[in-house]
Amino acid sequence: MARRHPELRPVLDELSRDHEQVTELLTAVRKLVDGLGTGPEPDPAEARRIRRELDGLVALVESHFTFEERKLVTALNALEEPLPEDFALRDLTER
Repeated sequence: MARRHPELRPVLDELSRDHEQVTELLTAVRKLVDGLGTGPEPDPAEARRIRRELDGLVALVESHFTFEERKLVTALNALEEPLPEDFALRDLTER
């Protein structure tokens, strides 16, 4: 994409940084969940920390998709070759 549309390089770089932030947030959530006590009631402070991390993740992903759609949809629609078969969206309800 960057080779065909060099003007999109800053956008692609920003989206790449978002991907790194998502990975960091998911790692933080995983650590928090792994550290939860095994008792019947979770520690309220731990639950709040997990909630804050998840809220941050949701905000980042929503912003990311909006920005991505606004900036890249025209370039994606202009691609001449079809997307690879393994890129196809799957029915998430199938198990």
